[in-house]
Amino acid sequence: MASSRPRRPRPPGSLASLRHRNRGRIIDALRGAQLLSRAELARATGLSRSTVSTVVAELIDDDIVSEGAANRPSLGGTGRPGVTLCLNPSAGAALGVDIGYARLRVLVSDLAGTVRAELDAPSPDPDDAPAIIDATVALVQQALAEAAVGAGHLVGAAAAVPAPVDRETGLLGVESCIPALAGIDVGGVLSDRLGFAIRAENDANLCAVAERLWGDHPGHETMLYVKLAHGVGSGLIIGGRLHRGFHGTAGEVGHTSLSPDGPLCKCGNRGCLERMAQGVMAGEPSRTSRRSPLADLVERAEHDDPVARRALRDVGALVGQALGATVNLLNPSLIVVGGDITPAWQALENPVREALDRCAMHRPAEGVVIVPGALGVRAEVLGAVGLALREAPALPFAA
Repeated sequence: MASSRPRRPRPPGSLASLRHRNRGRIIDALRGAQLLSRAELARATGLSRSTVSTVVAELIDDDIVSEGAANRPSLGGTGRPGVTLCLNPSAGAALGVDIGYARLRVLVSDLAGTVRAELDAPSPDPDDAPAIIDATVALVQQALAEAAVGAGHLVGAAAAVPAPVDRETGLLGVESCIPALAGIDVGGVLSDRLGFAIRAENDANLCAVAERLWGDHPGHETMLYVKLAHGVGSGLIIGGRLHRGFHGTAGEVGHTSLSPDGPLCKCGNRGCLERMAQGVMAGEPSRTSRRSPLADLVERAEHDDPVARRALRDVGALVGQALGATVNLLNPSLIVVGGDITPAWQALENPVREALDRCAMHRPAEGVVIVPGALGVRAEVLGAVGLALREAPALPFAA
């Protein structure tokens, strides 16, 4: 069974550390491309052909990599077609968890990303941390049992939480949309309860990972994901990989101050995008329906409520204003807007774009593509699985 705590780091520069990194690079390349020849792996990883051959032979012996059933020409190569290689889907599994304000979701996949089990359930009272943890543990155990996956077979596990996560301590920030979880090391608590390592990560970050892996956005290496739901979260992809920043709060567009004299936000500042948007949407989430004010607003707008439609345009203008500063600073090629707002994207798109054009420099504003999220309510849990597959903390086959 996997340990609930990270393994002791290998000494930098040691042969064991080098071997571990080389195995990880080859596994990661196969995760991304699925089918590659040895020559293509050498080009993709920057490793020598002899190193690739040695590592691949080990991975085949360990039943982690399989040779393809048919040959095909190597991409960009000449000569005899290379034998394709792929990860053996049955060699491990990944676990993704979404601890949402309204619902809990758990997904178990094999190494190829095929779903083995997927469950969801209503979230407990957001003021009852023990109940939330208990319900999450029970749902994870049920999903693992349904998938017939033991803890020792997991290559990694991640949990999406609606809060910034401190990279050093693992503690959730006071900005959490689930107040009872603020100040708690949710990943550590779940690891201790479940008996294997599970890593907590901001939900918007994981939405960004999901859109990067499974969204239809080829060619975009710098991407910002903005989640509009009970709060305003965002995740940042730079160079094709998740960028967390020094403390794990990179990309927190929701706490961009739009008005220094505006209403006080739960983060301690005034006039933050999240707080200003909540004011337009008439305040705090309902504890009875567990729906976000934004979801209610979208539903009313779909029924041609003129007040709701105007409020949506105002929310869009606020979002565009905050994105203007972000676009100037980061110059992303793509912005994906997801969460509860997605069904109303047509009403929101023009106000977002117009405000962004007013608040950003012409060149980066003109070049950025803005699209709605494509993964719906599964974005967080898919991102958690994606993170577990791509950044597994302790691959049992990568010793």
